[in-house]
Amino acid sequence: MTTFRARLLGSFVALLLAIVTGPVTATAGPLIGTVGPAWFGTSNTNLDLNIPINSGSAGARVVGEQLFVTDQNGLTVYDVSDPSLPVPKGFVSIPQQYYFTEEDVPSNGEIALVGQFGDLTPSIRLNVVDVSLDDNLGGQPTVIGTLSGMDEHTFECARDCTWAYGSAGAIIDLTDPTAPRDAGRWDDAVAAQGYSFGRSTHDVTEVVPGILLTSSNPMFLLDVRTTPETPEVIGVGSFTDNRFVHANLWPYHGDLPANPADPNVEGWEPDWDAFDRFVLVGGETAPLPFACDEGDGAFMTMEWERVDTDTVPDGNADFVEMTFDPANGAGDEYKPSPGTFVDGGSPYSQYCTHWFTTQPGGFHDGGLLAMGWYEYGVRFLEVEDDGQITETGWLIPAGGSTSAAYWVDDDTVLTADYQRGVDVITYDDEVDPDDTEMVTVPGVRFERAIIQRPAFLEDWYTGFGCPLPS
Repeated sequence: MTTFRARLLGSFVALLLAIVTGPVTATAGPLIGTVGPAWFGTSNTNLDLNIPINSGSAGARVVGEQLFVTDQNGLTVYDVSDPSLPVPKGFVSIPQQYYFTEEDVPSNGEIALVGQFGDLTPSIRLNVVDVSLDDNLGGQPTVIGTLSGMDEHTFECARDCTWAYGSAGAIIDLTDPTAPRDAGRWDDAVAAQGYSFGRSTHDVTEVVPGILLTSSNPMFLLDVRTTPETPEVIGVGSFTDNRFVHANLWPYHGDLPANPADPNVEGWEPDWDAFDRFVLVGGETAPLPFACDEGDGAFMTMEWERVDTDTVPDGNADFVEMTFDPANGAGDEYKPSPGTFVDGGSPYSQYCTHWFTTQPGGFHDGGLLAMGWYEYGVRFLEVEDDGQITETGWLIPAGGSTSAAYWVDDDTVLTADYQRGVDVITYDDEVDPDDTEMVTVPGVRFERAIIQRPAFLEDWYTGFGCPLPS
């Protein structure tokens, strides 16, 4: 006997198949994909290897020849001296919540920070892990310090991991990593200087030793070189709307101090003339009502300049102003379009944008970056010297939800994936992605197709799925 639920499900499947399969129009769209074992991608990308050990990972960090990956079970340390074959070298058990594991693991290669249990249980704590495997008994990462009652969504190491700054405002003194100390709140210091947050802070990034940039709206550039417990606001980044900011990078900035733990030694000052012209910013949002809207969920470039803020102008620029206003030529933004995987899109999206990194050694006033974009896989984006953004490739793994993309060398990217663990992807910038109507690889030939579906189903179709936590 056919039940109402079965009839409803049958109708739903039939409708979905009708939307997916008919009618289609062939087109020579901007970037055509090739297909390989369990992935779709442009001809300049390849999925070389999947390591499912860390299924459930939300983030990682590459420091030197080590990759630090967190998942719900703990912290795994990989040797990536051969980027094409990451080798697990150590593990420490630090149970965490699914999808709430430490993202973009803060580390200087000697210690790493792993928060435990988020803010959803009464037994939260921040763990300091010794990851210098050669110095540890048995060659394993070891928890050497804990701070009970402290965990925030993300943390950032600063001043060579002698201090840390949390996404919700915490300041942690790590000068003795075996005894981490709660040293106050940087958000209170920002408020005391007359500033307020329009949207909450998701992350803090150390631009150069002792100079931090908050992923918030507005964004704040903080100087902690002299007074790490009371940051000084030395810049502000503004948007034309109240969009959510997830992560940021300011990739190139000239010479760095000889002692990153104490940047003031020998009178080091940032060489602002050497800094990249554009700040790179990613916004993340849940696709409600079912699709990433025009404001949130984009990757952006922000233009900046130093201005004189003295009451009596003396001609000395002392404050950084960052501006995102594409309509008036200040920066650009990029988002992929919904699609069918073959054309580089996704038939649904759970969140928009996540963690990204720039190609090592090749980014200065523009260059290439790799972005983890959930169900849209990894997006390779070229930033021009005028801040304009162009997609130059993409790879979407089957059954994946890509959280982060980390360059290891000029052509190898390692990803952290909520479902798959770690993927090893290669990108060949000498190969132009196919831009023809037909694509041929051994045994496979297909046309790129654009789905023609009723406009009223657009949001419903692209939003099908359940959101994941950010």
